[in-house]
Amino acid sequence: MLAFVDAAIIVVFVALVAFHVLNELTNPGLQTVPYAIIVITNTSLGLFVFFYFTFIQETHWVSRMALFLLFLSIFIRGIYEVSSVYFPDFSANYLLFFPILIRLAQSAAILWHIDHIEEGTTRTKAIPRSWLPLLAVPLFIHYMVEQEGGKLDIFIILVLLIIRQILIARQHRLIVAQLHERNEQLASRIEHRKQQIKDSEQQVIPLFLGHPDPMIRLDQSGTALYANLAAQRLFHLPDMTIEHIPRTMRHLLETLETDIDEYEDEQHRKYEIIDIPIQIAATSMGRFTILHDVTERKLRQKRIEYHAYHDALTSIGNRRSLERDFSNHLLEMNYLAVVDLDGFKQVNDTYGHEAGDYVLIEVAKRLSEHTNSLEQVYRLGGDEFAILLHADDELSLRRKCKSFLNFLRRPYVYKGQSLFVSASIGVTACHKADLETCLKQSDLAMYRVKHRDKNDVSLYRADS
Repeated sequence: MLAFVDAAIIVVFVALVAFHVLNELTNPGLQTVPYAIIVITNTSLGLFVFFYFTFIQETHWVSRMALFLLFLSIFIRGIYEVSSVYFPDFSANYLLFFPILIRLAQSAAILWHIDHIEEGTTRTKAIPRSWLPLLAVPLFIHYMVEQEGGKLDIFIILVLLIIRQILIARQHRLIVAQLHERNEQLASRIEHRKQQIKDSEQQVIPLFLGHPDPMIRLDQSGTALYANLAAQRLFHLPDMTIEHIPRTMRHLLETLETDIDEYEDEQHRKYEIIDIPIQIAATSMGRFTILHDVTERKLRQKRIEYHAYHDALTSIGNRRSLERDFSNHLLEMNYLAVVDLDGFKQVNDTYGHEAGDYVLIEVAKRLSEHTNSLEQVYRLGGDEFAILLHADDELSLRRKCKSFLNFLRRPYVYKGQSLFVSASIGVTACHKADLETCLKQSDLAMYRVKHRDKNDVSLYRADS
C-alpha cells in the first residue's frame, strides 16, 4: 500500500513537471487545461503529502521531516499562486513571507540533520523512500524558469538535499556491506555448528540406541521425541522416532511433570528416573530421561530391612524394632511388658530344639493374635518377649496380661505330643523414661514373679 502511494506521488509529480515544461515551450494560448487547475492540483498534492508524511511513521524521521517541510512549502506556495489568480487585489506581501520562512526553516532543518543521518528501519522494495526528497528538484527548476530574480535559497536547499541523499546512499552501502559480511559470518558459524551437531549425533545415536536402560529424548516442553531399543521394548514402540504416545508412556510423562524421581510400570517394576539436560551454548535443548530398573535393589533393601527389624524364627519384631517403635509409639503405648516363659528349658531338653522352636513360634503367634492393631510384640532373645501395651488404668492392664497368661498356658501340640509352658510377666509404665530403664524395671517386676509362684503378672513400683 505504501509503495502504491509513493508511486502515485511520483506519477503526479512527473505529470506536473511535464505540463510545466510544455507550458514553457509552447504558446500559452494553445493550452487546453487552465493553469489554475494545475495550481490547484499541485496545491492539493502538497496538502495530501503533508498529511501522508505526518501520520505514516514507517519512513525514517529525517526523511519524513525533510519531506514534511518541502511539501508544506509547496502547499503554501500553491495558496499564494491561487490567491494571486483568483484574488488579485489581495495583498501579495502578506503571503510572500510564508514561502521565505518555510524555505529558511527547511534549510536549517536539513543542515541540522546532516550529521544525524541514520538508516531507516522500513523501506519498500518498489520505490526506495530515501529518493522521495529528490522529487522537489523539478519544482525548483520550474520556479527558476517561471519567475525572474535570484533564487539563492532554492539553490541552497537543492544542494543540501543532494548532499543529504549522497550521504544516505553512502551510509546505506556501508551498512549493507557490513550486514552482508556479518550475515556471511553468521551463516558460516551456523553451518559449522550444524556440522558439529550432526557429527555429535552420529556418535551419540549408537550409544543412545544401545544403552541397556530405557532412555527417552524429550524436547524443552517435555514432548517425547525418540526412544532407544530398551525403551521401545518397554513401551512397545515400533521405531526410534515417537510418533504416537502409547498409554503406558503417557503415564510416564505425567510422572515426569511431578517432582517424583521414581516410576512404577504396569508390571509393578520400579525405575529410578535420571534426567540428563541437553544444553547448547547455554540454551536448553531438552533432556534425556533414563529409567534405571531398581526393582531387585528395592526387593533386596526390603529383605535387608525386614531381617534387620524382625526375628528370623518367629517373624515378629526384634530388639532393634522395639528400639525404633518405642520412641514413635510412646504416646499411644504407655506400658512395656516383658514376658518370660516358664518350663521352656524342660521342653527344649526333653523334646529337642525343634520342639522348642515350635513353642516359640506359637507363643509369638498367640501374643500377636491377642493384641490390637497398635500394640506390638517383640522377641528379645531366647524365650523372652516384650509387648508395647496401651491401658487406661492398672485394672485393665492386669486383665489384659491375665488373658495373655491364659492363652499361653494352653497346650502346644507338637507331633502328637502336648507340651505345656506358662509365663511370667513384668510390666512398667514408660512415661518419660528411656527404653533401657523400662526394660530393667520390667525385668525386675518379672523376676519377682519368677521367684514366687510363676504364671503371674507383676507391676513395677519404685518403692517395692
